[in-house]
This record gives sequence, C-alpha cells and structure tokens, in this order.
Amino acid sequence: MHNEHPYHFQAHRGGMDEVYENTLTAMRYAWTFSHAIPETDVRQLTDGTLVCCHDGTLERTGTGEADLLAKPLASMSLAELRRIDVGGGEQVPLLSDLLALMQEERGRSLYLEIKGAPLGGVLAMLRDYQVLDRIRFVHKEQAFCKKVQALLPQALTMTWCSGSPEQIVQHFHALADSGFNGITEVQIHFPALMEEEELRSPLPQGFLQEALQITEDHKRVLQVCPITPSPQLLRYLYKEGVRSFVSNAPRAFSAMMAKALRS
Repeated sequence: MHNEHPYHFQAHRGGMDEVYENTLTAMRYAWTFSHAIPETDVRQLTDGTLVCCHDGTLERTGTGEADLLAKPLASMSLAELRRIDVGGGEQVPLLSDLLALMQEERGRSLYLEIKGAPLGGVLAMLRDYQVLDRIRFVHKEQAFCKKVQALLPQALTMTWCSGSPEQIVQHFHALADSGFNGITEVQIHFPALMEEEELRSPLPQGFLQEALQITEDHKRVLQVCPITPSPQLLRYLYKEGVRSFVSNAPRAFSAMMAKALRS
C-alpha cells in the first residue's frame, strides 16, 4: 500500500460489480489494486469441503441444472458443485485454492466471512496454509467475533452497521457501549452525497466525526461504506480521517480515490 496516502478498502466479494463475485478471478483482480483487500464468504458442503460462496444456493449466481441451482450448498457434494458455472466458465472455488493464492504473495490479505461452516475447521485450514495473520474475520454478529477472539486473541475482526439511518446509529452506539468487545474494525453504511462541497446525508449531523472519535478512543478502526461514492465524497471522508473503505467496484473506486487525493 502506498505510504503517501495510507488507506485500504475492502473489495466486496472480490469486486462484484466488475467481475464474477467470489471467484478466483475476482480475488486475483482485487489484489491487482494496491489498496484493496478482497472479501469472500465460506460455506461447507455436505462432504465437509469448504468453499467460497455468499448465498446458501447458487440460484442467483450459477448456470446449470435447475435442481442443483436450488439445492442448498450444505447438502451438495463437491461433484455436484463442479457441474455449475458461476460466471466465465468458472466454478465455485475451494477455500484451499484461495489460500494457495495467498501463499503466492506475502502481501495478500483477505476479509473472510464464515457463513455456513464450522469455525474450527476454517481455523485449522488457515493454520495449515500459514495465513492466519493476514485474515480479517467478518461477521454480522458481535458474539461470533468475540468467539473468534477468544480462540485467537490477536485476530482482526469486523462487523457492520446497516439498515435505516436510525438503525445504523443505534447499532454503532450499542457496539461502542460494549467497548467494541471482540471487534477491531467496525463498518458503517454511509448514505450521503456532496452538493457544492456540502455533505447531504440522512444520518445525524456530526455522526461521522463522533464515530471516528469514538473508534479512535477505543483504538479501533472505522470502515465507511459510501453508498453512492464520488471523488468529492471520498475527498471529504479522507479529510475527516477515514482510512478504511468498502466498495463493490475496485477499479472505479480506485480511480475515484486517486482523483479525490489529487484535489
């Protein structure tokens, strides 16, 4: 990552707006952007194989036999999974294949959300591939993040605050009231636009600055997900002190960020 303007961004599912999500190609693609850390999801097949897929079925992302597309991954075999195309001729990747890519270059890190897989099995594989120190564990539930940190006290963990403006604020303050127990990074969805250098957002005025101060006081990282990013908005966020972002479009985001930092 560049030292001149230090920041990073989570490339959600590898950059799902620009590539087929959660494929090995998507992960490789995200890593070509120097500030990007791809994110993926882990599920377990009926035979115990760990695979990278967001949904519980492949109806949304796959092409193939209708009965297989509708079949829950948890009850699917690896042989069945191999019959489904999830874009560009690719198959749902094995977690082991993705971790092998991480081994190729020491600088490759990963956001990892464990959805339908046993934590112990995932941790064992991460240890086998010697990449534990480059994983940022993601989960919707704070309790899961606490469980990860109970097993791995040095683990990096993240949860997020989404929904209505009121829900975002309430969830963030609930996490703060807990001292961000089990969490090292918290993401807030940030619905906002810049109009003539003025921020327009349904979130309470000053909430961003408050969240930045609270996370700094707790030695935590605040990640911001700009719902409608623009160079103007990214410049504003960066100037306010945001250094962690999330995007579905690594190329577009990188271009906007470069423009923002030149201004």
